[in-house]
Amino acid sequence: RLRSLVRRLGVGAEVRVERRVHGGITGCGIVVAADETQPHRGMPEIEPLLSRAAFSTEVADRAIGVFRRIAEVEARVHGVPVEAIHFHEIGAVDSIVDILATVQALQDLAVGEITCSSIPLTSGRVRMAHGELPVPAPATSMLLTGWPVHRIDGEGEFLTPTAAGLLAALARPSAFPAMEIAAIGWGAGTRTHPSLPNVFRLWLGAPAPSARGERPFTPGFRVVSVLEAQIDDMDPRFLAAEIELLRAAGARDVFLSAIQMKKGRAGTLLTVVCDPGQVDELSTMVLRHTTTLGVRQRTEVRHEVDRQEGSVDTPWGPVRIKWSRKPDGWEAHPESDDLVERARRADLPIRILVERVAREIERLSAPRAD
Repeated sequence: RLRSLVRRLGVGAEVRVERRVHGGITGCGIVVAADETQPHRGMPEIEPLLSRAAFSTEVADRAIGVFRRIAEVEARVHGVPVEAIHFHEIGAVDSIVDILATVQALQDLAVGEITCSSIPLTSGRVRMAHGELPVPAPATSMLLTGWPVHRIDGEGEFLTPTAAGLLAALARPSAFPAMEIAAIGWGAGTRTHPSLPNVFRLWLGAPAPSARGERPFTPGFRVVSVLEAQIDDMDPRFLAAEIELLRAAGARDVFLSAIQMKKGRAGTLLTVVCDPGQVDELSTMVLRHTTTLGVRQRTEVRHEVDRQEGSVDTPWGPVRIKWSRKPDGWEAHPESDDLVERARRADLPIRILVERVAREIERLSAPRAD
């Protein structure tokens, strides 16, 4: 089936499967042989190739989506429109085969969800079409935005732009999920490393059964940046306005903490939680609108639960609710702004409305984590 898929590309490529051993582990490797005079290809050339070769429209669309994700990042790196990107390494025939075959295999195996743990990164330099670049390459680094990563000892490129694009477009970061294992596969590369086996392990299985037949509880990951600034010489009345400015600019959370600073002075610690791409903008806002002389920055991994939104009807109008899936089941919390507004209009003590809404929520069916 793989050979048939490659022949349908119509680029004169052939593939063979070989067994390789790294660190005592045996895995399968795919060798793609093609004419070395293959042209550099951009999205206008790659999309028809994938549409023609794929066994279904769904596979073609997903494979094109992977390439487009990589193209968008390359465009940002080089400062040009996506349409102007002509891939070099990623446009080579073996990368086209890698992406199309991966997407086709996922459909053949009926894989519904892909998760991946923290990604190992190495150091060193790699030679690419634009010259010698640091590892990981610029496009690879940008594709990993939002993923937990960790450093390992090793020189050279262990994560290629193709692999990063597949992860970014098809998978989500997560701890190892509760599952019934059906099979384990090992993929093996060509390079040999003295201490790190050049292998990739894939676990295939079904979600472990639970009492309600739902997907088992597994918290997700989100990489966030945390900004902190100490302030001891600013009128605290104006800090509330700064919090609103930061939230309006897209910060995920902003809060104040009382601290004791040097010489025993009382001070305030301003903490901003944001996406990594917002660091420059939000730290500039803090420096501009407060009296602090510096902003500290660190990166953290946030473990998150599934969340859904809904509403509940009351005699005084609908009230929005937020569902959150905790380890012991779903919990619902009414939107405080709606409670305050409904209580004001009905001229009711808010505690009465809260009790009534709680009774209505008990009658609702919790969402399903499919």
